[in-house]
Amino acid sequence: MRPAIIGITGRSGSGKTTLVQKLQEYLDNNDLSVHSLDDYYLDRSSQVEDSDGYYNFDLPTSFDRNGYHLNLLELIKGHDIRIQQYSYNEQKEPNIKVISSAPIIIVEGLFINYFSEIHHLINYHIFVKLAKEECFNRRMLRDTKERNYGEVEVSHRFNQHAEPAFIDYITSFEKLSDLTLINDCNYEEHPKFKELIRLLKTYIKKRGEF
Repeated sequence: MRPAIIGITGRSGSGKTTLVQKLQEYLDNNDLSVHSLDDYYLDRSSQVEDSDGYYNFDLPTSFDRNGYHLNLLELIKGHDIRIQQYSYNEQKEPNIKVISSAPIIIVEGLFINYFSEIHHLINYHIFVKLAKEECFNRRMLRDTKERNYGEVEVSHRFNQHAEPAFIDYITSFEKLSDLTLINDCNYEEHPKFKELIRLLKTYIKKRGEF
């Protein structure tokens, strides 16, 4: 039976990755697979450089769109895939990651709905919402700690790249979502998160339709 495809998108810093991690905690690893668009960034030589000399990683053209689509089709067919995980710090040794097919496949990323060929494969759409200011604070903490970016660069990227991309390519898909999850508390305490877990567990048990 065809896997169920769950799409998760939202503003940069809204909590998409955290939501995926929480779903992994509540569901068996054999039942859930994650196919993140962030693993498909093109290398820096293919990125657009803005007038201030910063590469813009928040454009639809920043990603290997075709590769992401083809690999998702393989997962839907029940095949495992091997990918080279993207490194923000340009590590020399590639990190090869194996993604297994599963009854539920999560596709997560900024442009999963803007890419029409991906959007039409998704069975259940989730839109994560959080105030712009809080998203900025979260991105600042993440990018300075995990990606070794300076504060000026993080601020520039958020305000000049991420936020315009959200407005131009992402926000309009909120009205098409099956679930809008306002990230205003811990996910475990969120009624809609609990409903989502029940929905996914029911699907896994019955292998029915959404």
